[in-house]
Amino acid sequence: MFVRNNFSKLKQQFLTTTCVLLHDLHMHQTLLPSATVCERLLIDRSTLSRWVAAGRITPTLRLPGLTGAMLFDPKDVARLERELKAAS
Repeated sequence: MFVRNNFSKLKQQFLTTTCVLLHDLHMHQTLLPSATVCERLLIDRSTLSRWVAAGRITPTLRLPGLTGAMLFDPKDVARLERELKAAS
Protein backbone atom coordinates (compact mmCIF):
# COMPACT_ATOMS: atom_id res chain seq x y z
CA MET A 1 0.00 0.00 0.00
CA PHE A 2 2.79 2.43 0.92
CA VAL A 3 4.63 1.77 -2.34
CA ARG A 4 1.51 2.35 -4.44
CA ASN A 5 0.66 5.58 -2.59
CA ASN A 6 4.24 6.78 -2.85
CA PHE A 7 4.33 5.94 -6.56
CA SER A 8 1.07 7.83 -7.11
CA LYS A 9 2.49 10.90 -5.41
CA LEU A 10 5.71 10.73 -7.44
CA LYS A 11 3.74 10.24 -10.65
CA GLN A 12 1.55 13.26 -9.88
CA GLN A 13 4.61 15.40 -9.08
CA PHE A 14 6.27 14.31 -12.32
CA LEU A 15 3.18 15.10 -14.40
CA THR A 16 2.75 18.48 -12.71
CA THR A 17 6.42 19.35 -13.29
CA THR A 18 6.18 18.25 -16.92
CA CYS A 19 3.08 20.37 -17.51
CA VAL A 20 4.75 23.43 -15.98
CA LEU A 21 7.88 22.86 -18.08
CA LEU A 22 5.86 22.48 -21.26
CA HIS A 23 3.89 25.63 -20.45
CA ASP A 24 7.10 27.60 -19.80
CA LEU A 25 8.68 26.36 -23.01
CA HIS A 26 5.56 27.17 -24.98
CA MET A 27 5.57 30.72 -23.65
CA HIS A 28 9.13 31.28 -24.88
CA GLN A 29 9.48 29.26 -28.05
CA THR A 30 7.74 26.89 -30.38
CA LEU A 31 9.22 23.42 -30.54
CA LEU A 32 8.96 21.16 -33.56
CA PRO A 33 7.81 17.54 -33.27
CA SER A 34 9.76 14.75 -34.98
CA ALA A 35 7.31 14.46 -37.87
CA THR A 36 7.74 18.13 -38.78
CA VAL A 37 11.52 17.89 -38.52
CA CYS A 38 11.51 14.86 -40.83
CA GLU A 39 9.35 16.71 -43.37
CA ARG A 40 11.61 19.76 -43.33
CA LEU A 41 14.80 17.74 -43.66
CA LEU A 42 13.28 15.26 -46.14
CA ILE A 43 14.37 12.30 -44.04
CA ASP A 44 12.76 9.22 -42.53
CA ARG A 45 11.98 9.05 -38.82
CA SER A 46 14.54 6.25 -38.39
CA THR A 47 17.21 8.57 -39.83
CA LEU A 48 16.26 11.26 -37.33
CA SER A 49 16.55 8.72 -34.50
CA ARG A 50 20.02 7.69 -35.71
CA TRP A 51 21.11 11.34 -35.94
CA VAL A 52 19.89 11.96 -32.39
CA ALA A 53 21.79 8.88 -31.15
CA ALA A 54 24.92 10.10 -32.98
CA GLY A 55 24.58 13.62 -31.55
CA ARG A 56 24.03 15.32 -34.90
CA ILE A 57 20.88 16.97 -33.52
CA THR A 58 19.64 17.07 -29.94
CA PRO A 59 16.00 17.21 -28.91
CA THR A 60 15.18 20.14 -26.68
CA LEU A 61 12.62 18.05 -24.84
CA ARG A 62 11.62 14.42 -24.61
CA LEU A 63 8.12 13.76 -23.41
CA PRO A 64 7.63 11.06 -20.76
CA GLY A 65 7.06 7.43 -21.64
CA LEU A 66 8.96 4.60 -23.25
CA THR A 67 8.53 6.13 -26.68
CA GLY A 68 8.24 9.73 -25.56
CA ALA A 69 8.02 12.22 -28.38
CA MET A 70 11.07 14.31 -29.18
CA LEU A 71 10.64 18.04 -29.66
CA PHE A 72 13.29 20.14 -31.39
CA ASP A 73 14.33 23.78 -31.41
CA PRO A 74 13.62 25.33 -34.84
CA LYS A 75 17.09 26.93 -34.80
CA ASP A 76 18.73 23.49 -34.57
CA VAL A 77 16.59 22.23 -37.44
CA ALA A 78 17.45 25.29 -39.56
CA ARG A 79 21.17 24.73 -38.87
CA LEU A 80 20.91 21.13 -39.98
CA GLU A 81 18.94 22.20 -43.07
CA ARG A 82 21.76 24.55 -44.03
CA GLU A 83 24.35 21.80 -43.50
CA LEU A 84 22.39 19.39 -45.70
CA LYS A 85 21.98 21.98 -48.47
CA ALA A 86 25.68 22.86 -48.37
CA ALA A 87 26.62 19.19 -48.64
CA SER A 88 24.44 18.57 -51.71
